Amino acid sequence: MTDTQESLYEHLFPLTTIMKQRVVENFNGKTLDEKWTARNQAGTNTFQMSDEVDGGFEIITGTTLNNEGQLDFNDIEQYDETAVVFIYIGKSEATTLQTSSYGMVNDQVVGFRQLLAIRNNTAASSFYAGRTSDASASTETDTSISIDTLYHVMKGEVKSSSFKATMDGILESTISTTMPTLPLQPYWFQATRTSAAKTGHVSYFEAYNT
Repeated sequence: MTDTQESLYEHLFPLTTIMKQRVVENFNGKTLDEKWTARNQAGTNTFQMSDEVDGGFEIITGTTLNNEGQLDFNDIEQYDETAVVFIYIGKSEATTLQTSSYGMVNDQVVGFRQLLAIRNNTAASSFYAGRTSDASASTETDTSISIDTLYHVMKGEVKSSSFKATMDGILESTISTTMPTLPLQPYWFQATRTSAAKTGHVSYFEAYNT
């Protein structure tokens, strides 16, 4: 039996096992990796590496009501809507009049779209929430975590036709309705709901098909 292989993957798995799609992003260095698209969904927003320690990447919205900025994969939808896991480490710098959403989406366009997400929408709730959307409707279920300005580890997973939202290692929300039916791409969305800039950070992201 040989102890050398053509690749690291062959040391870990037989070639009959197809490698599933996976991406890891640490948001370090001076510029955003080219796999991401920084998108002004509404108004003009600022996209940049943060200058705070372990601050990762930040979106700073414009100062006009409902300015919205987003990172996504420019509609390269490589992830299975029925078998995907995503992990974000992120925070918002405000607890009022803003929305942050971390997850997977089918279409980058603004408006109603199919998705899986964990978000804090201060216009709808005082808590982080799990959210799902199919082609026609959405479901949102609050967690027990109050919206704050701390970093949280947010994990979303599709299992047995349900979406499980975990915050800081604790399962907080399970949704089994309005599940997406189309392939997904990563996205992170930051919006202001007032005439003032709102800032969000992401310092780590991972997604993989299961």
